[in-house]
Amino acid sequence: MDPHHAAPGLRQREHFTEVAEGVFFIRSQGEFHANSLLILDEATVLLDTGNDQVKALPPVGRVLNSHYHLDHIYNNHRFPAPWVPRGDREGIESREGYRRLCGVDDETLRREVGEPFHFLGWKPVPASRDFQGGDTLDFGETRWEVIGAPGHSPGHVAFHESALGLLYASDIDLTRFGPWYGWPTCNLEEFEASVERLQSIARRCEWVLTSHAKPIPRPKIEERFRLYHAVFAERDTRLLDLCREPQALDPLVSRGICHGAEQVQKSRWDRYFEKVMLQMHLDRLQGQGKIERENGTYRSRRD
Repeated sequence: MDPHHAAPGLRQREHFTEVAEGVFFIRSQGEFHANSLLILDEATVLLDTGNDQVKALPPVGRVLNSHYHLDHIYNNHRFPAPWVPRGDREGIESREGYRRLCGVDDETLRREVGEPFHFLGWKPVPASRDFQGGDTLDFGETRWEVIGAPGHSPGHVAFHESALGLLYASDIDLTRFGPWYGWPTCNLEEFEASVERLQSIARRCEWVLTSHAKPIPRPKIEERFRLYHAVFAERDTRLLDLCREPQALDPLVSRGICHGAEQVQKSRWDRYFEKVMLQMHLDRLQGQGKIERENGTYRSRRD
């Protein structure tokens, strides 16, 4: 069956937005709040599967994952074996690989948050192919360039279709929260460089689509990237201000610079992620000579 025959029915569905002919943005519903993208081409192609909406799609011929995080891969087992980013492949194919890519083990999590990893019934499946930044994925009428965008995860990628003016930026999500880099294997500098890389591409796009926000049209793209990118510096600035007097890490974590003070008190998981993220900022500021560490405390340099 021609995949395009499914388009009229999809246009009637709640939470489905046709951003270009035959390309549908699927707003997340259910336990995992990550959006998906459906491409009706010579085959039906699905980008990311954590969204519960994907359980009731027309037959899907190909699945792609943008990275290994559970909210993007949870329903992979329902579809043909996925194509995956090379740098995140092990985290998509097994629970052991997932732990390794997060950079933390169950023992550490029990100490930090009181419980181990919860995979919530996730059934990992082997990938059929991998790809990396610079590759082009030709689906027939559409050709999607893979953009390497690490930082949020080691192998995180975005997808760009220049003829349609579409950028699927995945978890460079342009939300008010800002960038998230809460596992030890995330990389602050790489994340910031990836945001800048995608921002330069997005200036030529009609739509930017992300995993945790509504579709962003051309008139709003530049401002959304500007605000999102500014969060890196805002977090640095808050730390520098707080460290005018010596500060230990735990009191800084309790401030909730990234997740909010209420959230880090309420959730041990978010407190752990906050700790990881702040440590990355403190390490960077120390490397820049803006903060010094002594006797387990951090203090802004006064010179």
